[in-house]
Amino acid sequence: MINYYKKSEKEFVRFIKLNPHCTKEEWDKYAQENCFFSANTMMFHLLHDDLIKYLNKRNINKFEYMKNMFLVVPVQYRDNKIFSTFLKINKINKTKEEKVKENG
Repeated sequence: MINYYKKSEKEFVRFIKLNPHCTKEEWDKYAQENCFFSANTMMFHLLHDDLIKYLNKRNINKFEYMKNMFLVVPVQYRDNKIFSTFLKINKINKTKEEKVKENG
């Protein structure tokens, strides 16, 4: 059986590698012409509710976030707020793990 979501995801990855600065409208047009899922459908499959709330709270573009999940964009184009937040969270978690090991 064909998994249309996986097929759309693979094509999305290929599309954004060829067009790293594409917009949501460009993907939706391409997806409609080639019978793939739209950006909204893919976002609802990829992003869970808590992450969507987080992105909405900080006014972060969900389509750009989804593109960055699959694409390594040069540093000058990255949204530094997203990556710095994840680095801070990761650092906090590592220090918590180290304290637990010390107390052990």
